[in-house]
Amino acid sequence: MLFAATLAFFPVITVARVLHPPTVNLMLIPTIANVSQEQQLTQNFLDVHFTPKTGVKVNVNMAATLLTTDYASQVQLYLTTNDSSMDIFMIDVVWPADFSKYLVDLKAMIPPELSQIHNPAIWENNIVYGRHVAIPFFADYGVFYYRDDLLAKYGFPNPPATWDEMEEMVQAVTKHEPTIVGYVAQFNAYEGLTCNIMEWLLSADAGPVLYPNLTVTLDNPNTREILNRTRNWFTNGVTPKYALTYAEADAREKFQSGNALFMRHWPSASKTMQQANVPFSFKMTGLPGSTNATKFAATLGGWNLALSKATKNVNASVAALLFMATADFQKFRFLTTGLLPTVMSLYEDPDVCAHIDCSLFGKLRVAVRPSSSSGPHYLEISRILYTTINTFLGQKVDLDTAIDTVVLQIEQTIGTYTQIIMSNAQYTTLKDTLALVFVTLAVFGIASCLCLIFFITWYRRHQVMIAASPEFLTLIHVGVIIEFSSIFLYVVKPNSAICIIQPFVLTLGYAVAYSALMTKTWRVYRIFDAKFAKVGQSLTFCKLIKFVGFYIFVNLGILLAWVFISPPSDTAILQTSHSAYLTCDSAYDTIFVSCLFTLNGLMLVFGSWLAYKTREIDEVYRESFYIAIIMYNTLIWGSMSAGLVFIDVLGNEVHFVVRSVSILMACFGTLALLMGPKLKAVFYPVDQEAADVFVMSDDPRSGEFTNSLSGARLSYSKSVTARKSSESVQVRVDYRCGSSTIFLSNWQAATLRLFESSDGMVVVFTKVGKHAKMGSRALNGFALAADENIQVVRMEESGELNVATALVRLPDGGLYEFMSGDPVFSSAIERLKVPLKRKSIFLTPYLFQEGVMVAKKDFNLPKHNEVDVPNLHVIKALQSLESRGLVNTRFSWQYYYYFLNDAGIEYLRKFLHLPVEIVPRTHIKTAKPAGIRPGREERPQRERREGGDGYRRRNDGEKKEGASGDFRPEFRGGVGRGGPRPAQE
Repeated sequence: MLFAATLAFFPVITVARVLHPPTVNLMLIPTIANVSQEQQLTQNFLDVHFTPKTGVKVNVNMAATLLTTDYASQVQLYLTTNDSSMDIFMIDVVWPADFSKYLVDLKAMIPPELSQIHNPAIWENNIVYGRHVAIPFFADYGVFYYRDDLLAKYGFPNPPATWDEMEEMVQAVTKHEPTIVGYVAQFNAYEGLTCNIMEWLLSADAGPVLYPNLTVTLDNPNTREILNRTRNWFTNGVTPKYALTYAEADAREKFQSGNALFMRHWPSASKTMQQANVPFSFKMTGLPGSTNATKFAATLGGWNLALSKATKNVNASVAALLFMATADFQKFRFLTTGLLPTVMSLYEDPDVCAHIDCSLFGKLRVAVRPSSSSGPHYLEISRILYTTINTFLGQKVDLDTAIDTVVLQIEQTIGTYTQIIMSNAQYTTLKDTLALVFVTLAVFGIASCLCLIFFITWYRRHQVMIAASPEFLTLIHVGVIIEFSSIFLYVVKPNSAICIIQPFVLTLGYAVAYSALMTKTWRVYRIFDAKFAKVGQSLTFCKLIKFVGFYIFVNLGILLAWVFISPPSDTAILQTSHSAYLTCDSAYDTIFVSCLFTLNGLMLVFGSWLAYKTREIDEVYRESFYIAIIMYNTLIWGSMSAGLVFIDVLGNEVHFVVRSVSILMACFGTLALLMGPKLKAVFYPVDQEAADVFVMSDDPRSGEFTNSLSGARLSYSKSVTARKSSESVQVRVDYRCGSSTIFLSNWQAATLRLFESSDGMVVVFTKVGKHAKMGSRALNGFALAADENIQVVRMEESGELNVATALVRLPDGGLYEFMSGDPVFSSAIERLKVPLKRKSIFLTPYLFQEGVMVAKKDFNLPKHNEVDVPNLHVIKALQSLESRGLVNTRFSWQYYYYFLNDAGIEYLRKFLHLPVEIVPRTHIKTAKPAGIRPGREERPQRERREGGDGYRRRNDGEKKEGASGDFRPEFRGGVGRGGPRPAQE
């Protein structure tokens, strides 16, 4: 009767057959090892029982793969490309939802009685959103095969009911049968492993992977227990490691060859092995369970037949489909291939029950794959399951990672992940310890800014404050306060208002602070640059504030555009499979943040350039060194923050820490570098006398450079004051330096210059050139304090080459090697050998005793006439005293005359710890002899020259001469200026 209903389509088909005999192409995946046999048997049955009665020719085509995953890709390619070369496809029972939109709805073409003879669960599974897209072809259930002959041999009369019993039997049998493995199944990464996973979960009572409400329930104790058990099979000898690549055919061949004790497979394997006449006894039963109550878990398998929408023979194809759904066709398929029928009446057929235990299939506990609950996403969910679990079984990931990966990817695939964890998304609050620490620091920073604003206001008329522009300093601090305040906005729950306010506060605080700092520096640059001097002096605070306002307006414009185009809003960001955090996000945040960073980064670069251009201005009017560090510090911390806060996986806590550290470091660095020197200048003013340095150079900028070289060794706390002098020691040398003789640098030509100050000496190497300026063209240098000297390690002179070399060691261990042909090179090295402090000790007793000292202008004189030091040391020591106003100097006839003044007397008295009654001899008044008053009449008359008027005249051509070379004026002991002359003889 059912077959007669199928013939209802024949009138239409018969009429069409007269003109064009219909042909239907059928695509099947092989179900037995002998693919050609299966194809031929099926083709012959259709040709004999279907084609003669309908005139429809059915061509049976076999797929070129045994893997269902590969076959699914082939079917998908045919259907998605509307390929009409295939009409009917064999599809897995879990595929209808995925392919439904490419399949013909058969609902109106199926006779009502056909639905009543098939398994109801399998029949209903083919209805997708009210469309009947497939007809059952055969059913499959996962079953357990075992070698009953081996079990009986080693004392096991029954198959295992639990997994523990199976493991015990494997250990007992394989101990005596080393060539036999314990258990094989479908462990390869494909759909077969998904079927095994469903059976494992049901056998452990772990529940389904996906509930109808789209809740993923994989992470539970029972799931963890069964997955750990299966993984241990590969390490304790139950299952060989190479079985990780097994599919259906591989497992069956292993068992069929007699080399496996247990196997999980489909019922069709029984027919294949019977036809192969295996030389041992085996039986089929249900799979073991974790307990006896959970055994016989079986994944519902099977395949359907579906009609492609691209077919050009709808009626003929429908007739073929209905014929292959009949009991006669399914009985034929069972008897030839062992494929279980879906027609339930066949399980009472004696021919069928003669080959299988029909009662067994009534005991099976069906494990359903999540095809209906996942809808069109099943194939992707199955892929996630079998790829991740295969990796876990292969010992490549741990269980936590495997479960987290499966849960995360499945929830992301079905679109429920964000919905599930959105309500539990985390955010930073004051309850967090780190948040409390950073907020406390921000409060401290704000309080510091307020105190500094009060300090600026109180000392606004101080020279340091006036030079630094109190108005701009106050504006900078206001901007820093706004930046500190932005930290408070990151410790509250994000919402639309907070997300909009956050970038406004942070950006505007930065713009106010650093634009004011840049504008202040720009004004100093314009004042001291000759080209803009008049313009710079006219730049009042009211005019300059317009530049700050313009810069803030540009930043504000970018922020407003951001808000109007795509305002930031609170968004949950997925961090792990079980956690998310709330943050502020926008579709265009990358674009607008990049614009803000570019604008403010260029401002930092421009500010650094201004700091460089004003580096030579008096320190009172600029802080170029500190401003450059402020700009660099802000740029580094800002770049670091921008790079890390966009990495979602770091989480909200890391983002908050990075952002807060960046803000605090930039703000506190600005306060310390900007206000630190001013606080020191106000509360700890420097003695100008101690800060002045006598520099032997014609370049007034050399004083500043001297300070920069000697900062680590000399105690100069302000820019030094350079004074011009007619004398300077300059030597043309080649030099090299290093930490040892092995690691000396390359030779370099330079001009060596020596400068002495009140508390030390500076040695500078400048570029060779007539107009080389030390301040801008210095190459190297070092400094010596007054009580330090260098050690001359080696001093050699070469008469043939007319050069001298010297190797000297500095007090800190550094080495300098010099080579020079300059005649004063040796004396320059000698100057460095004796500390200035020791030189002063040589000179001061004699100078205070006599009150006056004479020195010949001969820098190469090895010894002074009165003190046992080189003549050059005497001159330089007295010049140092002169620079401090302690002696008066006269120069006449190639001699220096130094007179100790009152200030010098007091200075040396304190230095030598002398009482006030002791004075120099020049200040001692002696009694004059009575009766003789030296006068003009008592002096010997000077002879008049002939014809003269009493004056000596030189002849033509006679050179003007001064005192002779051996002229040495001297001051006799006890006789000073104003004392009595010796009696005339």
